[in-house]
Amino acid sequence: MTIAVRTIGLVTVLDVSGEVDMHHSPSLLAKLLELISQKKTRILLNFQGVTYIDSAGLASLIGAFQQLRPQGGQLHLANVSKQVHSVFSVARLDKVFTIHATESAALQAFGV
Repeated sequence: MTIAVRTIGLVTVLDVSGEVDMHHSPSLLAKLLELISQKKTRILLNFQGVTYIDSAGLASLIGAFQQLRPQGGQLHLANVSKQVHSVFSVARLDKVFTIHATESAALQAFGV
């Protein structure tokens, strides 16, 4: 898994690729918690390159979401493949996380 961080306006975008599984999800959670500690409250996960996510990956996202929410922050996802989206759906996390079809749609939702 690789993570690249960039900023567009007030939105911090993480371009994630590879597998978000029990071996790699701690790195994603650590990066998200680092950004949250820096008071980054608008975070977009661009999952265009994510090929797989497991329960550990979902748990990492939930953990970050729980840290971000009390600060009034938002965590959105974009470019989620059908396969990965189905994992969110089965876990009913598509009702928790805002998932956008494209990065531009997500940025527009953030007001950028």
